[in-house]
Amino acid sequence: MNAFGAQTVMEVRRIARNTRFLIFTLLTPLVYYIFFVLAFGDRTSAQGISGKAFFLVSMAAFGVIGTALVSFAGRIAAERQRGWFRLLRTTPLPTSAIFGAKLVAAVLASIGVVVVLGLAGMVVNGSGLLTADRWLALLLVLVLGSLPFAALALVIGYFVEAEVAYSASLGVYFLLAMIGGLFLPLEFMPDAIQKVAVVTPGYLYAKIGWDLIAGRTAEIWPQAAGLCAYFLAFALIGAIGLRRDEGQTYR
Repeated sequence: MNAFGAQTVMEVRRIARNTRFLIFTLLTPLVYYIFFVLAFGDRTSAQGISGKAFFLVSMAAFGVIGTALVSFAGRIAAERQRGWFRLLRTTPLPTSAIFGAKLVAAVLASIGVVVVLGLAGMVVNGSGLLTADRWLALLLVLVLGSLPFAALALVIGYFVEAEVAYSASLGVYFLLAMIGGLFLPLEFMPDAIQKVAVVTPGYLYAKIGWDLIAGRTAEIWPQAAGLCAYFLAFALIGAIGLRRDEGQTYR
């Protein structure tokens, strides 16, 4: 196994041992999903899909955002403060491999979250909730859509002190979920909030999933373009933070 592969395996093992990951990105969305389905599953959302399908996408998106954001932002900040990155830079492993391993681990963890929520959806609602091709398409979309939030974790990890990075990422996590309509559909929110919500990454992310399972695949591209823009912006800001940290370390 090469160095990058070994680093990736280490990152995956760290996620699996992380109690916060298990609670906030697996157990919490699962409990919320069961509650929402029991309470509102028989209703039809403004997206034109059943409440069962709507909240399946919403809670899967909620879990994946937590995986990419909360599970990494605090750890990046803590590792930066403890000098872990300085130690890794003394090895032949390049910086791109260090963060590439974290990104791959985030994607793999996201797959786990979507699979768990998908299995829960089958248990609660039966296997006929979505067709097999839409299950696979939803998995692919939600996993790839996690990249902007992983980049946002890098921003928080490099611009927020380690003591508050976890709390900051948790606050951003729930803010994106609430404004993005993952808990409460936008049609129930005030008009002013709706105007802001439709351009937030949380909403753009979930909207792709809602349109996909509704069969409106031609409508996902504006949201996909918006997420790509967020990814590039967050990645650029994160890279600036990385360069700034390296400058402070090696000046």
